Amino acid sequence: GSGGTGSPAPEPVANNSLNFGLIGSDTRGDERGRSDVLQLLHLSGARDAAYLVSLPRDSWVDIPGHGKGKINWAYSFGGAALTVETLEQLLGVQMDHVVIIDFEGFSQVINSLGGITVYNRYSTSSRGFDFPKGDISLDGDAALAFVRERYTIPGGDFGRAERQRDVIKAIGLRVKGADDNY
Repeated sequence: GSGGTGSPAPEPVANNSLNFGLIGSDTRGDERGRSDVLQLLHLSGARDAAYLVSLPRDSWVDIPGHGKGKINWAYSFGGAALTVETLEQLLGVQMDHVVIIDFEGFSQVINSLGGITVYNRYSTSSRGFDFPKGDISLDGDAALAFVRERYTIPGGDFGRAERQRDVIKAIGLRVKGADDNY
């Protein structure tokens, strides 16, 4: 940089890869809320590989214009625009697109697909649902309970992030019509 306090804007990648900022918002009513889930989805230029990286919501980062804070505060301070700016500064990559979804929208996506099948690594119960170990079928409400649980699985927030990545993968495979190969 030129000695300023901020990082220069990331340069676009010339290989046609795409980066998506995935924001799961805990928005309720008229409040913006925070980003309860924050992930980077990277698609290779050839579209033959996808990488999904979870960013812990309590990560202590620089939030442009706001100093240090938890990364999920960026959404409450400045919505998707500030969240994307924070991600780009933190990761040093350009976000080409952003996807924002709240609890209700997440359930509706799963239901519109006719449900999903996901491999559950740990037998748990949460919010009135039982999730045995192994392949499980989830409708929207069950999927929401599944990805929100963090107290009864190993790793707490890290275990929850693993479940969230598994569900995103299951959604992608379902959309592609290949969930039998999960």
